[in-house]
Amino acid sequence: MPSSILSQGEIDALLQGTGSQPRSDALLDALRRAFFSALDQLITSFDEPEMNGPYVERLEHSLAQEVAPAAFVVAAELGGRDLLLLVSTPDAERLAEELGIAPLTMMEAMGQAWVSQLAQALDLGYTVYQGQQVELEALSLPPGSRPHLVRYFLRTGQERLELCVVITDFEGLEPLAEQAAQNPSAQKTNPLQPGRKLMKGPELAVGKAVFTPIGDLGHVENKQGLGLLEDIDLTITVELGRTTLTLNEILDLKPQSVIELDRIAGEPVDVYVNNNRVARGEVVVLDDNFGVRILEIVPKSQRTRE
Repeated sequence: MPSSILSQGEIDALLQGTGSQPRSDALLDALRRAFFSALDQLITSFDEPEMNGPYVERLEHSLAQEVAPAAFVVAAELGGRDLLLLVSTPDAERLAEELGIAPLTMMEAMGQAWVSQLAQALDLGYTVYQGQQVELEALSLPPGSRPHLVRYFLRTGQERLELCVVITDFEGLEPLAEQAAQNPSAQKTNPLQPGRKLMKGPELAVGKAVFTPIGDLGHVENKQGLGLLEDIDLTITVELGRTTLTLNEILDLKPQSVIELDRIAGEPVDVYVNNNRVARGEVVVLDDNFGVRILEIVPKSQRTRE
């Protein structure tokens, strides 16, 4: 174990937030091993980084006060309990720069590795969601929860970075950690139960984390671009016109009935892509098929308003 990177005063201040209630050694050990394992997969290029933690305290104030005004965040569920991994924006950007990857990519990789290691240690099901960059003042925790803040510290060279985890049900995980420690041979995975929502985007695929070697990242970035989207199918719809009918008028429709539209003959028709109006054009005939000749493209600002 590397030597402490905190002063004794800093450590005492952190420990004061935990209160007099003793913490589960099994859960602290699981949190510590998950952190070291996750970082080991990311920072192999660093020269003997110093890592310390976890330091657990009751979250008494807002995340903006306790951590930073803004942060990169990854939400997760562990056995139906909400977790939130966050690194302040400056720390995340510095660490991502050292690794040569984007901050969100780094956070998602770290979150996937950290949560999967902790889930394995506690024998629980888990889900990890896509990362986001948020203003922490706008982030609220579930009402009635008793969240704890878990702090980790990492020093690389002259940089000291802080990584935090919010656990909404820390006390609920403690007996599970004790039970898992007493039965390390258990291999079952409990089904994930729905938990309260924090700030969850689309679910990340759960599986063994695989990281691109640092030296290959530039090569990967050069290959990415609009080419990734070229084979995506889009639905194009041409709207000749619209009208509004009463239910009684619709019931009276029969063959040879004529419905009058709100568009004058010869007026351009609207072209929609995935239900978004993007252009106007005129109807033409190509052999035996109808077609549309594009006359104008709807400006991006107008598409946004619509």
